[in-house]
Amino acid sequence: MKLSIYSLICVLVVFLLSMAGCERSVTEPVDVWVIHSYEKDCPWMDDMNRGIADGFKDAKTKVNLKIDYLDSQYSKQQCKDSVIAFMNRLEKPDLILTVNDQATAAVLGSGHPFLEETNGSYLVYCGVNYPDSIKLSGQGMAKVTGVTTPVNFEDALNLGKKLNRIKVYMPLTYHNIGYAATQIITFQAKKISITAVDLRVDTIGKNWQYHGIYYAITETRHLTFNILPEWEPLAAKIASTSGTPFFSINNCGFGQGFLGGYITSSYDLAYDGAKLAAKRLRSEEVERQESEKKLWIDWAVYHRFDFSLDRLPNNVEFINMPLYERYKWQIQIAVLVCVILFTVLFIFVIYKIRLYRIQKKESEHKLIQECDNLLVVTNSIHEGIVTIDEHGLIRSANFRATQLLQLGENEKDYLNTPFSDWVQVIDPEIGNDPEEVLDLLINKKQSISFSPMARIKCKKTGHYFLANGEFVPMILKRKINGTICVFSDRTDEFTTGEYLSLTTNIGQMFFWWFDFHKRCFLLDPSFFTNWGIEDDGTHTLPIDTFLGFVNPKDVEDWHSFYDKQRVSHNFRITREVRMNLNGKNEQYWEMRMAYQLNGEDTLPVLYGLCVNIQGYKNQLALLQEARDNVRRSEQLKTAFLSNMSHEIRTPLNGIIGFAKLIASDEDYDKEDYELFVSTIQSNCNLLLALINDVLDLARIDSDNMIYTDTDCNLNSLIIQVMTTQQVIIKKPLQLLRKLPAEPVHLTIDKLRLNQVITNLVNNAVKFTSEGSITVGYTSDDKNVHITVADTGMGISPEEQPKIFERFYKKHNDIQGAGIGLNLCKNIVEHYGGTLSVASEVGKGTTFTVTLLLR
Repeated sequence: MKLSIYSLICVLVVFLLSMAGCERSVTEPVDVWVIHSYEKDCPWMDDMNRGIADGFKDAKTKVNLKIDYLDSQYSKQQCKDSVIAFMNRLEKPDLILTVNDQATAAVLGSGHPFLEETNGSYLVYCGVNYPDSIKLSGQGMAKVTGVTTPVNFEDALNLGKKLNRIKVYMPLTYHNIGYAATQIITFQAKKISITAVDLRVDTIGKNWQYHGIYYAITETRHLTFNILPEWEPLAAKIASTSGTPFFSINNCGFGQGFLGGYITSSYDLAYDGAKLAAKRLRSEEVERQESEKKLWIDWAVYHRFDFSLDRLPNNVEFINMPLYERYKWQIQIAVLVCVILFTVLFIFVIYKIRLYRIQKKESEHKLIQECDNLLVVTNSIHEGIVTIDEHGLIRSANFRATQLLQLGENEKDYLNTPFSDWVQVIDPEIGNDPEEVLDLLINKKQSISFSPMARIKCKKTGHYFLANGEFVPMILKRKINGTICVFSDRTDEFTTGEYLSLTTNIGQMFFWWFDFHKRCFLLDPSFFTNWGIEDDGTHTLPIDTFLGFVNPKDVEDWHSFYDKQRVSHNFRITREVRMNLNGKNEQYWEMRMAYQLNGEDTLPVLYGLCVNIQGYKNQLALLQEARDNVRRSEQLKTAFLSNMSHEIRTPLNGIIGFAKLIASDEDYDKEDYELFVSTIQSNCNLLLALINDVLDLARIDSDNMIYTDTDCNLNSLIIQVMTTQQVIIKKPLQLLRKLPAEPVHLTIDKLRLNQVITNLVNNAVKFTSEGSITVGYTSDDKNVHITVADTGMGISPEEQPKIFERFYKKHNDIQGAGIGLNLCKNIVEHYGGTLSVASEVGKGTTFTVTLLLR
């Protein structure tokens, strides 16, 4: 079992190696020596070499070709000597390819070592026309094979009969191959019939003359055709001028004046030989073959003899045939098709022309209608439109343009006249010359808009106006053929816009429009500028961002209002909202809104105007405050009159009562009289002080208060006040002082400062039943701070701002008119100082007078 496996492996290895060797013999280039029987400049030699190259190429065999040429004029021995000389200078090729009889006979008869049966080269021949005259097989010729093209005299004879040529003339050359060829042809003729064939054979020596053979050929020329067994250079001259046709019995000479015949073309026989040689190089067993023959006719020669084409069989092949003859029926069909197409096209063109004329009339009619409609449309719009051609001439103008430019009602006055004669566009950006504008349009090939400062001047009248507009190029086939000037009078718009801008730029008003699709507010650009809000260029704010500026309570009111009103189709409403736009404080805005619902399938329209009414609100607040102050003043005045009547009546009653006691007849003790007099004097002082306060208050209101400033020792002044007040203070209340060692001097009215400190001490005495009242002061580099501190009942924080108001009294049961603190405050503020209070209920109160050191 193992032995059989090893045997199988060895067989496979040997097979693969043999396949590799075969593949190498095909793919690797091999040396091939080609020897031709005729000269290199022979007319058909290029076709032969091309056939050899194509044959090897189609057989996928790479070869190195070495090509040599014999001379058909050589004798048999000369051919052998030439072949031997060629082979002696060559290295042994893998294959020898001989072409035609002379080369084949010379190589086989050379006896050269290249032809040894064992170590010699393969020999393949092709184009051998007379194989019976050459030994092509036998002993020692195992490597010799090839392709023959044997001549067939009967084919030539039959072709001659079809052309009414029954006599044959065959000149015989002096070459050995020529004698052999003649013998073979004669034998074939005799084999057909000795009596049926009129064959004339002339033996021509080496010195044969053209004229002699020419006259022999032209004898009985209407019944004769000529054949040439082997090619002669002179044959082309004879065949091209002969009055009788030369038939080809092999490839040699065909195309050089020969009529043609049943032959194998030079290309085909060389191609067949190369294909057979490729098989031989692959070590394939091949036998001698015979090339296929066809009837080949030279059209030019055939036409020269004026033969009818009907006499030829259908399988004929032509050379030198004009295209119009080769493809005659195709051309006829093409011409017929062209005629039909031309006819159809002509009919179609006629139809199209008529259709075009009809459509043109319809288009012209439609164009007239559209022009009329366009004229109606352009005349109804608010903008002026003027069309200008490439030369700057006015071509048309709508009704609004004639009004604005004051062109007149007669079109003939301004049509086809220069635009610059009527109009001057004054624009700092695009210039004032219409021709320059047209040149700019040609260069830019895009619209040129007017700048905001553009004006249009009517040259005929001198009238001008602010204008919106642009120059639009008219482009046809990528070429500007003119321009369209579209403009409008923006004087009113500019004026309104300026007024509106002046209004909105101060930040007291802005417009808005709500986009239901994007859920955002579109706002006036000045809104972002005035309030320092970032603008992304779209002038929009999302609804959440905008409502973020609004007071939350007003946002709820907004949603409630919107939910109720959105079912309505149209409404106008005004609401007050509070918005904080500057991030500092809220301000009142009046929001005027308009809502429109145009249909169920469309989004509603909501727009409005916001007006800042904070100033109005402030004025209302001030007015309300003034009203409250007036009301409070009335109340205070009433209370003041009531207090004054009480305050005045009390000391007067005391004075009158005790005066009556003194004036009565009653007898009182001296101490009683002294008490009566003291009480009367005390009430008189109280009444005098009250009247002085009222008079001072009146002087302040009338700005007639007189201040006499002198040097004032503050320590001495305070001691004087305390000495005076010590009399009225009852125990256990104590009057204390807290003074610096070094007194402070002020330049002030001592009487008014005494009045201020005295009033403060009197107030402290009124609201302090026990404890102490401390009067003192401190100073720094700029100010002096005089304080009156008590340990009385104190003042609540709510009451502290009110105690300095005129006529204000919290406790009506305590003596006083409510004007003392207000008077003190006015005196202190006259000197640029301040009067302040610090108090805590149940613990006491401290009044501080702050004055500048002067």
